Amino acid sequence: MPRFKFSTSYRVASIFCLLLFVLVSVTALGQQQTRTLIIKKKEVYEVGPSNSLILDTLFMEDKAVLKFSSKGQGILIVKTAIIGDKCLISSRGGSRFHGEEGGNLSITIHFNSLESLTIDARGGDGRKGKDGIKDIPATPDKIEKITTTDHNGKPMVIVNRVPGLPAIDGTPPGKGGIGGSGGDIAFTYGAEGFIINFNNSKSKNSVTLLNSAGSKGADGRYAHVKQRREQLKSSEPEPEPDEDAMPKTTEPTNGNIILNQLQQAFK
Repeated sequence: MPRFKFSTSYRVASIFCLLLFVLVSVTALGQQQTRTLIIKKKEVYEVGPSNSLILDTLFMEDKAVLKFSSKGQGILIVKTAIIGDKCLISSRGGSRFHGEEGGNLSITIHFNSLESLTIDARGGDGRKGKDGIKDIPATPDKIEKITTTDHNGKPMVIVNRVPGLPAIDGTPPGKGGIGGSGGDIAFTYGAEGFIINFNNSKSKNSVTLLNSAGSKGADGRYAHVKQRREQLKSSEPEPEPDEDAMPKTTEPTNGNIILNQLQQAFK
């Protein structure tokens, strides 16, 4: 089980999570909520626009996925959870030119049974940069001589001029996209008669927490000369730059993890 430092900021964050839990619980009393959710094997269940889910019972069969939007705070409160093998709760950021940030997750859950669960709030990966070209010099016209015969059978020489290719100004390769920052995970948990093993997926009763920043995309390379000339011959116009491909100045960061243990099961 990983070690976590209980600093002053941790205590403040813990109090905030508890206040958030009370606020959401009170709000839920006046709303209609799905009280029991069953996610079948390999099924993906996407949480609605509110990005929050409050349940009496959650069943996740093997390889089931519960997906939150990465665009806002995700909230999950479960009184009784029965979790199969290789299940996933995700708010991971999407992969665009610059990776999207992972969504923050606040999860309060009591496990009746647990095989293995991954909670993924990682940032999305950046994509590969645009390929560049080196300066390509012009090629001169070529003179081709073809020996043949005329209509009288006498030899003759035909001279053909093959136009050369124009010079091409080069452009440097583009930098790869920057990954998105990881989201924060506030995880309050309880278990019925067993101990949860954190970040050890090979163990029974395991919960793996992922909150790292997305990877940087590979830089572009110089395109092959022949490939570039073929592109110029094509009638298709060059694609316009995507706003998402504009420079991103902030470096991504990993998210934070806050662990709290329930003192008693929900009533």
